[in-house]
Amino acid sequence: LDWMNGLYIRQLSLKELGERATGFWPTSATQAESTYKQQVLGLVQERLKFLAELPELTGFFFEDPQVDTTLLPKQLGPTKSKELLEAVKTAVKTSDFSESDLETRLRELVVKTGVKTGQLFGLIRISVTGQTAAPGLFETLATLGQETTLRRIDMMLRRLD
Repeated sequence: LDWMNGLYIRQLSLKELGERATGFWPTSATQAESTYKQQVLGLVQERLKFLAELPELTGFFFEDPQVDTTLLPKQLGPTKSKELLEAVKTAVKTSDFSESDLETRLRELVVKTGVKTGQLFGLIRISVTGQTAAPGLFETLATLGQETTLRRIDMMLRRLD
């Protein structure tokens, strides 16, 4: 039944899903624009099985997450994580924040630093969303926008000091 419910949700148009999701958004989404909520729904629709999961899956789009630093890739350690986040910050600071530009810049950074893609992208995802699993990284960053992304990276950098 869970699978069937998820299938039903995935088959809804974003407009219809948005109408049905009205009472399920996290409290922090109250003041958000409906166009932003639609954009967020588009990113999580594939993962939804129940509308009640919406707060858990989307909360970080509306408020800064409490990041558990133990989730950070253990292979990197705090010093390397800090170094990489500084490089990420530099790489995305001049981005137009489109998905394609973010992807190009971050994939180039993987090559430049020699770090595994999963480690770097995991570090970014956890720093920005507070979660190990979230919608696509580039789509998430583009939706959050430059200001929020850079603020959250700065917050993580301070935590790694």
